[in-house]
This record gives sequence, C-alpha cells and structure tokens, in this order.
Amino acid sequence: MHASAEWALSFSRQQQVRDLLALLLFLILSVYLLWPLAIWMIAALVMLLSVSVMVLKRIWQRDISSVGYRPEGLAKRWWLEINDHRYNVRWRDGSVRQRDCVVLCWSFWPWDRLILRADSFVSTEEFRRFRAELYGEI
Repeated sequence: MHASAEWALSFSRQQQVRDLLALLLFLILSVYLLWPLAIWMIAALVMLLSVSVMVLKRIWQRDISSVGYRPEGLAKRWWLEINDHRYNVRWRDGSVRQRDCVVLCWSFWPWDRLILRADSFVSTEEFRRFRAELYGEI
C-alpha cells in the first residue's frame, strides 16, 4: 500500500526566463515577417500577442503551491493545491518526462500544464523523489 506524499512547489525562474524569451522571439519574428503586409495584419498580430500575454499572466498568477497523492486502493490519487484549494487530477496524454523537466497535463486546455524543473522543488533530491513516485523509478 502506498503512503501519502506531498511536495511544496515554487515558480521555476528557469522556466519563466524561457517563457519570456519565447514570447520575445515570437514577437520579433512576427513583426519581421509580417511588416510588408497590410496594417490589418499588424493589428491581428497585436491582438494575438495580447491574448498570449493574458494567458501567460493567468498561468503565472495561478498559485500552485504543492502537488501530492494519497492512496486509493492499489492506485495513487494525485492532487494539486491551487490557490489554497486541493483539486484531484489525473495526468493525461501529452505529459512529458525529461531528465531536467517534467510536464504534466491534467486537462486538454493548453494552460492546464504543470512544468516542473528541479528549481521548482525545495531541493534536487525532492525533485528526484517526486519523479520516482510519479514514474515508479528510483
């Protein structure tokens, strides 16, 4: 039988820097490639950029403070603590496991993804323990 487990999370500075650089690169490439087109294309780009910034702001304002599980029969019932409320989640297709990063999807919405890096946890050992519990590895 599994024991319950919980991990405290914090924002990954590395992930925030990557998100900002990707947004900046998108903006630069879009302006460079669309400059010869009509003004309405630039207006559409500004609207798209505004929506992108709002989605990023929504993701960054969502305070996911911890992740964990509790035993439920022979399985684990995973949960996320978002804005001081625990939500049961089930990891869906689209989740990614890499050596330095775990991307967990719990919905089909693109913003319902949890990108975890070692600096999201208290220590690298906690990140390793989380991966071991999630994937059954040591």
